[in-house]
Amino acid sequence: MGSLYLYVAQKEKSSPPLTVPRDHEVLIRGKNMGFYPKAGSDVYVSRMVKGKLLYRHRNQIDEYNRRIPREENPRAREHVIFAGCSFIYGEGLDNKDSLPVLFQKKNPEAQSYNLGLPGGGLHTLLRYPEVFPLKEIIRPASGYYLYFFLPQHMDRFFMRFNFLIWAHPLFAHYSIREGKLVDHGEVADTTKFFIARKAREFGLMRAIVALDPDRYSEKELADFAIAVRLLKERIQRDLPQTKFRFVAHPLLAFDSSNEELLMRELRTQGVDILEVKERFEALKKERGVNIQDLSIQDDGHPTALNNELLTEVLTSAIDLSSDKARPE
Repeated sequence: MGSLYLYVAQKEKSSPPLTVPRDHEVLIRGKNMGFYPKAGSDVYVSRMVKGKLLYRHRNQIDEYNRRIPREENPRAREHVIFAGCSFIYGEGLDNKDSLPVLFQKKNPEAQSYNLGLPGGGLHTLLRYPEVFPLKEIIRPASGYYLYFFLPQHMDRFFMRFNFLIWAHPLFAHYSIREGKLVDHGEVADTTKFFIARKAREFGLMRAIVALDPDRYSEKELADFAIAVRLLKERIQRDLPQTKFRFVAHPLLAFDSSNEELLMRELRTQGVDILEVKERFEALKKERGVNIQDLSIQDDGHPTALNNELLTEVLTSAIDLSSDKARPE
């Protein structure tokens, strides 16, 4: 793959060893969500590509295994939960440059929560309410849950080989059957995961990934929309005053026909969509920002500048003083 990730929990300031301790993988109430940092730890994350160090940053993890703003906000009137994958977690960035922290800094009436997880997506977010007491750890009672979608989340939900060749074996695996969510346990329990790992072992990763379909079927798009609606129901079961919004992250494009069909299916399922792409592009043009400045070179994760622009867009799109998002 030409890259190396190091996740090492330690307290000292010295450089971490090139190992990943076994106790770094934590079982949470008997159900793991994949490679997740230990509660209450300091985690140093590094990435190297072809011998070049792209970044090394420190993550401070709370007692619920979340990367969150260290400062609680006693003035907060509403919570804003940022849910998604490494784009939300803040891969490649210090805490202060992650999207949830920047948003809370600009919006003192909000309490931000970071529910991003490297390698995550709908498959991990569905598991989260099962293993964490959301109604106990989210304050204030009312607010927003923003699910930031990337096209790769569909690859992860539908177990594409381009996901399985690197997926943590303990990631959750779900499917939709007759409109209902079926929990299949962990990806390691599947034949596809075994095949993907053997392909990686024998250097056949490109060949196995080539077996993935180029596009998603209408049924897959409909099933994904059903799963998002079920996530919304799970969140609002525990947090009944929380407004759920589906947000397509503006940094990565989705196939236009797939996107149109997915948005249609989401609306059919009663999922509210928060449109940010048009505003983001307009702000990028207004500020004279180059596209290459929005993602980390040779990596692809959002830069601090990207998160600053998105913070401005979200601030204008969400009215924290009312029960509804501002009209488009």
